[in-house]
Amino acid sequence: MKIVGIAGTAKNTGKTTTTMTLIETACEQGVPLAVTSIGLDGEELDQVTGLPKPRLELPAGAFLVTAEHCISGGTAELEVLKELRAQTPLGKLQLARVLQKGRVLMAGPNNQRDLNEVAQSLEGREADVLLVDGALNRMAPLAGTDLFVLATGAARSNNLAALQRETQTLVRVLKLPGLPPREKSTFSYILNNRGIKGLGTDSLLSRERVERIFSSCREVKEIFIRGVLTGEAFSRLGSMINPEGCRLIISNPINLLLGEDLKELDRAVEVWQKAGGELGVEFPLDLRAVTINPFFPDWQEKGGFYQPRYVEEEALKRYLSSLKVPVINVVREGGSRLWSTVFGEN
Repeated sequence: MKIVGIAGTAKNTGKTTTTMTLIETACEQGVPLAVTSIGLDGEELDQVTGLPKPRLELPAGAFLVTAEHCISGGTAELEVLKELRAQTPLGKLQLARVLQKGRVLMAGPNNQRDLNEVAQSLEGREADVLLVDGALNRMAPLAGTDLFVLATGAARSNNLAALQRETQTLVRVLKLPGLPPREKSTFSYILNNRGIKGLGTDSLLSRERVERIFSSCREVKEIFIRGVLTGEAFSRLGSMINPEGCRLIISNPINLLLGEDLKELDRAVEVWQKAGGELGVEFPLDLRAVTINPFFPDWQEKGGFYQPRYVEEEALKRYLSSLKVPVINVVREGGSRLWSTVFGEN
């Protein structure tokens, strides 16, 4: 079974449309599938803008993993097959099968351990693909997926030049190469001529933490970060030690994206690599495509409501065409292209 993560960079960037396109194409091609979500998905109206949202609809025979209080939240007829151990604010996760097609409400696992349990619950069942609907601000569990799709668009920023720069940063990080640590370790460490030394923390989140840990370090052969490395901490790290000849390894690329400042992160990556530092991840992601959506909700001061607006589609595609990954408007280009891009051989 292939696990496919779909992460939106913001609300209304087309994540649900991308997921539904994959569901519809799987149905057309007779591929049995399962679906779950990191967080809540499938509501009729956007909770912020009040505008209608694309609805998640599953065909008969598909599997769904959702919280117990969401089982009756749609129109699909579901048969609950198993209750999982994983707990959510909306109750325990349940594995269900769709008996009659219809809309569903999903609230799934919120960490990688629970996503692993979801995958295990599908072993031996008729599901070749597990789609995991996520988002940039809740994408940590997606580190364990086999294939990855990023959904972005004008709702993230209708300044296309700014959207281009940010998406380039995201793709740059998500496509970092695999770089196995020299030492097999369950903790973050520094490796230098004197040997290996634990950092005493999984993550580096601030300049101050970096300064405390690396105050007496200069020449370092390898740094392994098991948890999160923020852009702020990364920038300070690059100025405190000599990156030349140093291997910096993060457990997975998503742990570089959990900080909020993408500009700072991009600068830190560029400085590190230009100074001769090597950068990679223990567990790389296989980013297959970026899907784009020209829609954005435009706040109207007079009247106090959101109005649907669109950027020019060709301009959006042109700005993002420089990405080193296929860029697809699924509404215009259809599900077959997205499917072949995601599941084809690279």
